[in-house]
Amino acid sequence: MAFGFRFIHEKSSGTGASERRVVDLQQREVIFGRGGASHVLLSSHKVGTEHAKFFWDGEKLLVADLASPTGVRVNGRLVSRAELHDGDTVLLGDVELTLRLDGSIAELTWLEAPQASIPDAERIASAVGKLRVDSYLPSIRALSIVLVALGTVAWLAYPLGTSSKRQWSSGPISSQHKLIENDCVKCHAEPFKPVRDQECQACHSMSEHAQGYSTFVSQHAGLEMRCAQCHMEHNGDHALISRDQRFCTSCHAEMSKLKPGADIEDVSSFDQHPQFRIEVRDALGAVTKVSLDDSSRAKDSSQIKLNHKLHLKQGLEGKDGPVTLECSACHQLDENFKQLKPIEFDKHCRDCHSLGFDERLPEAEVPHGDSEAVFPALFAAYSRVVLLGEDQSLPNPARDMERDKPGDLDPEPAQIEGSGVSAVVENAREAERQLFTRTGCFLCHSYKEKPELLQTSTNSHYEVLKPGVPNVWFTAARFSHGAHEEFTCESCHEKTRESTQTSELLLPGKKMCQDCHASGRRQGYVSSDCVECHSYHDSLGFPHEKKQDIASYIKGLTR
Repeated sequence: MAFGFRFIHEKSSGTGASERRVVDLQQREVIFGRGGASHVLLSSHKVGTEHAKFFWDGEKLLVADLASPTGVRVNGRLVSRAELHDGDTVLLGDVELTLRLDGSIAELTWLEAPQASIPDAERIASAVGKLRVDSYLPSIRALSIVLVALGTVAWLAYPLGTSSKRQWSSGPISSQHKLIENDCVKCHAEPFKPVRDQECQACHSMSEHAQGYSTFVSQHAGLEMRCAQCHMEHNGDHALISRDQRFCTSCHAEMSKLKPGADIEDVSSFDQHPQFRIEVRDALGAVTKVSLDDSSRAKDSSQIKLNHKLHLKQGLEGKDGPVTLECSACHQLDENFKQLKPIEFDKHCRDCHSLGFDERLPEAEVPHGDSEAVFPALFAAYSRVVLLGEDQSLPNPARDMERDKPGDLDPEPAQIEGSGVSAVVENAREAERQLFTRTGCFLCHSYKEKPELLQTSTNSHYEVLKPGVPNVWFTAARFSHGAHEEFTCESCHEKTRESTQTSELLLPGKKMCQDCHASGRRQGYVSSDCVECHSYHDSLGFPHEKKQDIASYIKGLTR
């Protein structure tokens, strides 16, 4: 079967007469265009020199655009290559071809409409106008557009020949990024595209916003969560960290919908903030977030015995006489004047709480902080007396606290009876039992006795349970005690002086904070947006493998 083409050109004149031209081409492909290597010539300035190629591929007829200036449209759809069928219309510039398939012959017909006739006067005026010199010069408007375009290009291109990129900058750079002010590609790796997170993470190492955040972002691509959404550069120093809470509430106002089943409550503003929650750890170590309103579960599970009412009582017996404690005696601000320092036994407790174990050895105490060191310390203390014969005739502190009655004789100093290693062990074990079950350790700590299988002749038979006192209760929030220094502790921590149990939480709820803080700008209230108390993420410190030599870094800068 011989494949070929037939081109039919019908042209009508304004008087009703028409011309018809038929060209038969016995070949499998033809090129339509205005010149060049075109097989079929089309007299239209909107048609390219070699505009399109029609060709047979097996028994299929296809058309391909040959990089034409105005493109190829099949049935109104712009294509670069397409299969053709009987009845299709193909538009090359302003030339519309209608296809009819006659077996193996593709017949393409161009019905050229007649051009409107131009009056003789207009044709003469047009011809005369072309003889004027100014008709070949650009208009004032066109000249102005060209000059403005050239000036804009020159202004934008100027930084290419200098180290200054100020013309390309949309505003002043922040102090944190001043070193790379002229190295635009440090952040703008791809021209005319938003700054990507990977450019930020090349220099900054931050914690993930929340567990599973990467998965959340991939599931909600429409939210377009990027570093540069909150950290907006080229606004000077005041806008590098945005405080606009809409960045937070765009997700958290409807988190229950965005992440169903998550243990996260919806928050639209601080005024509508749910009650604060704390992390409570059960006996197996599992952590659960509990609202302060849930009084049955919101308890301090620390393994420590603390009676605030007793400690704040006036005239307590101290090392150097009666003392009256205030909150600041134990709760002291750290060097940053924000958080409270952890309680330390040697600094805050030892003056009133002795770790002595035997009134016959008033100067001897067991060490604090390691229950495994208690029995070895007791064994060593009794060994010095029983085995080495050190002087044990020392004053009895318990006796010194008693008032003598007229006629009483001074009692003889108590003596440690027995001899040999067995006497040492017997006295040490008894002292250990007293410390853990009645005196010293027992007064403040919870303990447990080791199973017999773990008890040896040389180790301690008791161990103190880890206190587990939280240094920060609201782990997801930032709070500065120093910023509230002008107020008394009991203004927020109510009922402290009546508290007798460690389990009693003395934390302020949201209502107390809302007495001073509010969303937006309300007269008489502290304006408090999300970042006032919450951090989006925390710095992890820069990885060692990414650190650079400062001299080499500065040498590579553009200044």
